[in-house]
Amino acid sequence: MALLELLLAHDEHNYAAATLVVVVVYALSAYVAKPAAGGVSAKGANANVDAAPETRDAFASFRRAYVVAFGCGLWCEFAGAAMLFAALRETYPIVVVAELFAASFAGSWASRAFLRRAAEAALGLKGACACGLALYAFSALGTAVSCDREGLYALLVASRVAAGVAQPVLQQSFEAYQRSAHAAARYPSGWRRETYEAVGFASTAASLGAGVGAEVVARLAGGDRRAPLAASAAVAAVGAAVVGLRWPAAPPPPEAASSTTGVCGGDAEAGGGFLEFRSVAGTGSRRGVVVTLSGACLDAAAYLALVAWAPVLARVDGDAPFGLVYSLAMAAAVVGTNGFALAAARRPPKFEALAAAACAVGAVAFAVLAYHRDDVPGAVAPFLLFQLAFGCSKPAFASLRGKHVPAESRDAAAKLSSAFVAGAGLALTLLYPGHPTAVFAACAAICGTAAPALALPAAK
Repeated sequence: MALLELLLAHDEHNYAAATLVVVVVYALSAYVAKPAAGGVSAKGANANVDAAPETRDAFASFRRAYVVAFGCGLWCEFAGAAMLFAALRETYPIVVVAELFAASFAGSWASRAFLRRAAEAALGLKGACACGLALYAFSALGTAVSCDREGLYALLVASRVAAGVAQPVLQQSFEAYQRSAHAAARYPSGWRRETYEAVGFASTAASLGAGVGAEVVARLAGGDRRAPLAASAAVAAVGAAVVGLRWPAAPPPPEAASSTTGVCGGDAEAGGGFLEFRSVAGTGSRRGVVVTLSGACLDAAAYLALVAWAPVLARVDGDAPFGLVYSLAMAAAVVGTNGFALAAARRPPKFEALAAAACAVGAVAFAVLAYHRDDVPGAVAPFLLFQLAFGCSKPAFASLRGKHVPAESRDAAAKLSSAFVAGAGLALTLLYPGHPTAVFAACAAICGTAAPALALPAAK
């Protein structure tokens, strides 16, 4: 009933119609992409090997505990992103909100650069994962307590930094843990595919449900935007308890396992197989630089989109259902990932064309925002379009890095990309409050520049 009231309360702004369109497109993309992604990869070829019943039961218990904890972290991450601006806007100006996002981005970069590895070394993988969920709980609760109290600004800043530090732990330490735990328990390698499928389902469920769930909680609490944040803190605390009580200890991972990026989620990725790419011998490093910088440009634009979508919407509808719109944006991203799965099934797959198209669509979305954002369609549609492109771009750029960046250079390329994204994202975020049109135009320009660079054939 609360969800129905949420959809109908803003009928003049056609949120219900937008929801219907996104749901239909999502369902169609999932239906069409599923056969394309459903092939059996080398990793999943022996998924159904014979095993003792007690081994199978132990694996099922491990997978369930892992996915529950991971899903709790994702829920807290997405619910916080959906509700942060709505909780802050009545107390703090947009300049301060941008500074808080910048603090979170800086914490995320520091965690990727050294804090996550330090936590893994000091606490072990299991301890680092529990610590990451505890940071999410602290962040959500601290934000709920301090978001409307200017005297607690220091707590608010610390809460946002904690959220940023926790994000790479959720993306990378969790991945390293499950690889090490699989190896330590000597589960058949094909069973890892089942874990990835469960993680993909949990990622999709959290990304689609967290925003709507947060909005419903806020409405049930009389419009109190702090309520979903407090609820998210409880969810993260449950995840930390699951890690502490239900996860087995895992040995330290090899260096490569610890440095891998996490699963980006979505129904398409749950199919597995098409994200397993090998480095192609003889590819030029110049093309690898183009791929790395182009992906970093789109990632930097995504930082700005995360900051700007709610202020742009609030400017035209002060009582907008922020959580619902956030879930629609996440659904658009999953549609993009499903679209990649469909395109990747073609032989030969055109990954450069996909990445170039994603950058071009991102440029169009930001150009529209720079030109017209004075009504709800103009405020919402460009962000949905950008998320569609971004969802397609993540696996496309992953494939291109595997193809064009030599294996021995990937760690350096990842550090270069992370530094560029952090610097550009922080600059765009801090400039946005005073110069929104110029910042949107700049994002359109950097995405538009990346598109032809990827589309042009590689130099011989």
